Amino acid sequence: MEGGFFLIARGDTEQNGQRTKHVEIIGYDHEASAENADTLTSRLYTNRGDSLSYTHEIDDKGMTSWFGPKGSAAFFKARWIDDDTLTGAWEWAGRRLQADLIARRRPSQSEGLVSSRLFRFAILG
Repeated sequence: MEGGFFLIARGDTEQNGQRTKHVEIIGYDHEASAENADTLTSRLYTNRGDSLSYTHEIDDKGMTSWFGPKGSAAFFKARWIDDDTLTGAWEWAGRRLQADLIARRRPSQSEGLVSSRLFRFAILG
């Protein structure tokens, strides 16, 4: 997005044979007239009418995304396997959902943001 403060990611997921498309707006929390926060959050909207909130941490080793606030019992933990691909799993209620995520990082930053997504899912437990 212009200005460089927010990233708009579009995604296409398939789970149990059902496709869902989404748009996600990602950025660091920043209230008007306040200091920038260190918390990376996003809001995701699907073509099925869902609106979901996430909290993220990204570094040069990988990414953790919590459904809702940091520390939530439902989270995605992944590691970079190359410059464009994260591999990891969603975990919640004792279940694991394996996901490969194709993502683009800003090459000059170890804290690059995800700019595009394509998920492939497989239930593991």
